Amino acid sequence: MAPPGWRRHRAEELMTQNPFAGFEQLARDAGRADLVIQARALTAELRSSMREGRVLEIHLPTTLEAVEAASASLTIARYRTEEGVTAESAAARIAKARPVERVDDAAALQFRFRFESTRYAEQGVYASHTMAVFPRPAASGGLFATFTALHDGSGAEPVLALGDVMLASLTWRTP
Repeated sequence: MAPPGWRRHRAEELMTQNPFAGFEQLARDAGRADLVIQARALTAELRSSMREGRVLEIHLPTTLEAVEAASASLTIARYRTEEGVTAESAAARIAKARPVERVDDAAALQFRFRFESTRYAEQGVYASHTMAVFPRPAASGGLFATFTALHDGSGAEPVLALGDVMLASLTWRTP
């Protein structure tokens, strides 16, 4: 699911330690203050979203090459719905009036939407997000994935395309 240079972390790891500490030191040694700032912004963004949701795991680039190619993250959380709430209406509720796209050609049915964040704009860091709702077949709920790409304000379409590929690789395992 994740490209080379990425690693899966349990959510608790990110709340207690900085998964980018080694990367930040490499970036500092290489004179890449921009990457240090992006790593710090990404960590803050992830911790914020973890507090808001039920994040289970996080996929992050951990090598200098992987972060330079895609300063991004993928978080996976659970969501639950009340009896009778459809997956599509749950996605619409999560999207908060943003347009929701139904994706049928992926390994698992999903509903996606995108939005931009300027929370760290004063530091020159912007975030583009693709969020996807994966309803669990025959269940009330499923998974909610957030792919976040950091950029300098010029957009993140190539990195978001990587996120689309990662999201398309998610599927449900049968017991």
